[in-house]
Amino acid sequence: PVADLQQGGQPAAKISVFFDAVEDAPRTEEVASAEAAHIGGVGDFGDPQAAIVISQQPGYEEYIKAVGSAARDTFGESFFVYRLMTPEALEEWQAGGDVGPVATSLSADTARSFSKFAGFEGRTDLRLIRVPVSPDNIVMAGSPNESELVIDANAVSFNTLEDLTAAPAADLQQGGQP
Repeated sequence: PVADLQQGGQPAAKISVFFDAVEDAPRTEEVASAEAAHIGGVGDFGDPQAAIVISQQPGYEEYIKAVGSAARDTFGESFFVYRLMTPEALEEWQAGGDVGPVATSLSADTARSFSKFAGFEGRTDLRLIRVPVSPDNIVMAGSPNESELVIDANAVSFNTLEDLTAAPAADLQQGGQP
């Protein structure tokens, strides 16, 4: 129900269930190392290259299968993630540029909170984007504290990006599934 939703995004209980399941995903030392190096990517505090490197590590296929299954079991075949972006980055994505993996959040509020960090401070032109994704778009799980998922932005059609920057909070509560 709408009342159970965090303001804009997946219900907090579902996010917790998902990350509990992801915690049990099989990880080789190499996968765990890449995942740890990336943590903080929504705020650009981690190593963004880790999201590229992880897919080349031994054991990645088993790991991403478990992460995808956890997402599918928790959120379904299609759900929303959120990203705070500069207008320039959004334009690049909409123009079909090779964007690659991007950190997103299952929570619009968490994504919005990054306006205070990572070189965004003082900017008034940031865009809050809602992106419909499938479990197959996930590259890796990120920080549970940020409700973070790294997705392959090149696998998401720019036509499906929705700019929520001016949307009132009540509009964001419509939720987690497209």
